[in-house]
Amino acid sequence: MFSSSQIQVLENALNTLNEMTIAAVQQVTDRNLFAKLGITLLGAELRRCSCQDDKVTLYGCFDLFYDGKTAPKLYEFNTNTPTSLLEAAIL
Repeated sequence: MFSSSQIQVLENALNTLNEMTIAAVQQVTDRNLFAKLGITLLGAELRRCSCQDDKVTLYGCFDLFYDGKTAPKLYEFNTNTPTSLLEAAIL
């Protein structure tokens, strides 16, 4: 069981990771790097439309390692996949 201070550490780390993810997506959009990342024309257009609607939030699942002592470590971030909504809903 985590203490309230450990939960705060996790919350801060996850907020930072979320901000970094949104910034990275914005860089891809601003620099039109979709093709270099294997993102289809449809995916690029959907991203541009979401920018116009000011929808920047992604749903996903950050997989972290955290022992309560050392800083949390990111293993992977699964987002916008068929299973991520289900995983997020269950957790």
